[in-house]
Amino acid sequence: MTLAAQSEPTDLSFALAPLQQVAASLRRARAGWLPTRDERAHLFAMLPSLGPAVFPQLLRSLGSDSDEEAHWAGQLLRQASVPEVAVRLRKLLTSPQHPDSVKARALAILADLGLSPPQDVVLGDPEGFIARSVSELLQTIQSADDLVRTTNDLLTAVPTEELLPVLREVVCHGGEMGSALLEAVLLDSRTPHEIAAELCGLCRPTREVTPRPVHRATAVPALTATRQARTVPPVHRHPSRRALLDALPIYRQVKPRVVRP
Repeated sequence: MTLAAQSEPTDLSFALAPLQQVAASLRRARAGWLPTRDERAHLFAMLPSLGPAVFPQLLRSLGSDSDEEAHWAGQLLRQASVPEVAVRLRKLLTSPQHPDSVKARALAILADLGLSPPQDVVLGDPEGFIARSVSELLQTIQSADDLVRTTNDLLTAVPTEELLPVLREVVCHGGEMGSALLEAVLLDSRTPHEIAAELCGLCRPTREVTPRPVHRATAVPALTATRQARTVPPVHRHPSRRALLDALPIYRQVKPRVVRP
């Protein structure tokens, strides 16, 4: 046996060790044990050197029924090669083989990385997807400052031509909090006049358009049942606020149009 033949198993084991560490961390996350700060730093630093071989495991875990495992896989994907992540997740989003819950996670990762999702996202239940996304967005509003922040995000992150359809979805699925957000957008001086005119048909403002300081103690309406008494399933992931804002126009595009007689 040559020296090269003798060293091959050792070399292979050495090459697989980083992948095994990633797989072990995902198994521990599934069991409820998340990595420590030092372990996270070590794994994040190691990811760029692993190349494409790490992605099958990360994508399988992203689709896990364990929220902890899927969340940790998402964190690892955010630290991997961005071009490769973009290719893999865009392929996932356009495939009918993956459930909507996994595609929500993929959209969140793309948005957090500043990447545009594909225009031909395939969703099994667009209506339910929109409802859950609006619910996640509104759950981030816990104070008047949060309401101002979300209003600012809507007016800066959502293209002007998509603002009206997005706000229709917010009102349809958002109950009292959705109406409060709509009113805040309507009263904001940055809202284009033609859009504000159409928004008036969705709600009636309860106060005049006058600037005023915002105090954290100001009461904010609690999220209530939707207008159609629609039950939105609880969100079992860590929502990305920017991801929801960036993706809502896509949800609107893939939502089946209702043909009225």
